Amino acid sequence: DLQSSTHRWRGPHHISMTEEFVSLRVMTVSDDAAERELLRRGASGASIPVNISEVEAAQDEAAARRRLAEAPHDVVLFDSRMPVAGQHALLDAVRATPGNLLAILVGESEKAVADRCDAVIPKPIQEPRVSAVIGNCVAVRLPKRVLIVDDSAAVRSVIQKVLNGSRFRIEAEEADCHSAAIEKAGGRPFDVVILDCHMFGKDGFETLADLKKLRQAPRILMTAETRDAHLEKRARSEGAGDFLIKPFYAKDIDAAFSRLLGLTHLRWA
Repeated sequence: DLQSSTHRWRGPHHISMTEEFVSLRVMTVSDDAAERELLRRGASGASIPVNISEVEAAQDEAAARRRLAEAPHDVVLFDSRMPVAGQHALLDAVRATPGNLLAILVGESEKAVADRCDAVIPKPIQEPRVSAVIGNCVAVRLPKRVLIVDDSAAVRSVIQKVLNGSRFRIEAEEADCHSAAIEKAGGRPFDVVILDCHMFGKDGFETLADLKKLRQAPRILMTAETRDAHLEKRARSEGAGDFLIKPFYAKDIDAAFSRLLGLTHLRWA
C-alpha cells in the first residue's frame, strides 16, 4: 500500500513577491526512512519554506505519478532503487506536468536516466549536498525579473516565447533601444538583461557599458545572430556574464541563467 506524509520546513526567513507567499514544494520518492530524514534535514536550511510530500514506495513510480496529478510540485527527488523503466516513466510524467518541474536523482542510475535529470545527489547522502541542490532549486523557482533589449519586435516576441518554456520563473519586460533599456533598468532592478549586440543607434556594447554603471547593475546575457569568437570575447571582456547565438531555446536559457546565477549543482540536458 502507498504510504505518504507531508512536512513543512521553514527557513530562516520568508520571501514575498508581488504579495504572493512563496514556498518550494518538494516530493521525495524513497522507501528508506533514514534517507528521507537526511533529505528533510538537508532542506531545512532553505531561504524559503519547503513543503515536503513523501511517497514511501520507491519501487512504484505509479504512486509518484498519481501524487503529481493530485497536487502541484516544484521539485521531485526520486530514489535510484526504483526500476529503470519506472524511473523513465516518472521522468516522462515530470516533463509532461505543467510548471516545468525539476527532477533530482538520488543515487546512481544508468546514464540515460541521469542525463534527463536536473541534478544528482550521490549516496551515501550528505546533508551539505542536499542543502546545495535545494538552494539551487529555490533560486530557479523564485521569480526572476528579466529585460529583453532588442530593436526587433519579432525577435523580442520569439524570446518571450522561449522564456515561457524555461524552468525558471520569469517576469519579462521589453526595451527596443539603448535609451529605453537604461530608463527601465534604472527605474527598477532586473536580475538579467538579455541584450542584442547589434542595434541601431547606440549598439549593445554602448548599452552594456551604461547598464554596468547602474547602482543595481543586472547580470547581462548578450546575444548575436552569427557565431563570432571575437564578438563573444569582447562581450565577456566588457562585462557580459554570458553569450548566446540566435536562435536559442528554453534549455539554452536554463543553462545560461544557471551559469549567470552560479547554480553549480544543476545541469541542463
